[in-house]
Amino acid sequence: MARGLGVVNRGKNRPRAGCGTLFLACFITCVMLVVNGTLVAGILALLGPAIPRVLQGPKVTQLTMFIVPVMMIFVEWRLIDMLVRRLRKPPLSKS
Repeated sequence: MARGLGVVNRGKNRPRAGCGTLFLACFITCVMLVVNGTLVAGILALLGPAIPRVLQGPKVTQLTMFIVPVMMIFVEWRLIDMLVRRLRKPPLSKS
């Protein structure tokens, strides 16, 4: 048998995988999307008078309400990945 085939990694440092992790990631993403959408709507309402008339149309508002929260999700997940990588202890090398 080839080395590594059929070996299941059941140690402490196994990567997270499976339906539970997927559902958790989807739930967190949905929560972030709601928070980001609310934040963008509040900022647009606050800056309404200061925004030029050309950019106050319904199409521009709808585009902003869709694109900005989705872009914020990518940035937030990137920050979460960086934080997890920084907080995770490096594996001990076997020498």
